[in-house]
Amino acid sequence: MGRSTTPAGWPKDLPPPESGEFDERVVTWLLDRAPPGFRTASTLRAQPTALGLLVLHTAAGEVEALRAAYAAARRELSHMLSPEQLDGVLADVEAQGAASVETRRQIDLVVAALAGARWRERL
Repeated sequence: MGRSTTPAGWPKDLPPPESGEFDERVVTWLLDRAPPGFRTASTLRAQPTALGLLVLHTAAGEVEALRAAYAAARRELSHMLSPEQLDGVLADVEAQGAASVETRRQIDLVVAALAGARWRERL
């Protein structure tokens, strides 16, 4: 059986789930990606798996919202912005969308780890 590892896309700023630091840092890591109101929810802080699931759904919603914004931007902004400005807006939304997809992937992996998933090196 292979050695323990983390999968592609695992957050660089979070230790692997097998390390003792993971349990200490995962709640803070998730809260850093959560809506601000989650920080004051003591029940969520005490239940990392529930927190992770809610943060995952929030992140998925952000990805969908950015996709919708990108799809609507040209139609809704073309009469207000020059073509160059609109291209800049679309590039910014696209970049944020890519970052949000990456964050959602990281959260998905962390939620899987909280549910007990572990990864092993393969040949």
